[in-house]
Amino acid sequence: MNEILKNIIDKTMELKYYYVCDTLEREELNNSEEYKDLLKDEDKIINELKLKSPKNLQVLINKLIDIKDYQSNCYGKYYFKQGVKAGLTDLKCLGEAEEEVTML
Repeated sequence: MNEILKNIIDKTMELKYYYVCDTLEREELNNSEEYKDLLKDEDKIINELKLKSPKNLQVLINKLIDIKDYQSNCYGKYYFKQGVKAGLTDLKCLGEAEEEVTML
């Protein structure tokens, strides 16, 4: 039974993580001037690399970008899960959350 509950909790957290990423994150970041500036700088550098690099190097650059994006996603999932754990741990004093926190 604990394995089933753990799977339900993990899947729920994953779905919530993607919801935050796909909706809330974009809404908030789209209003951030700092984020917009970072995107502009990133686009400028990528375009410059494309213009100045041979095709085979561009393929490697694109693969590196993909890897870094995936790595950032892994970090995001990790920190999201740790945040949920911390929040539940803070509520553990209420008594009933202890078993659920242990399953995370």
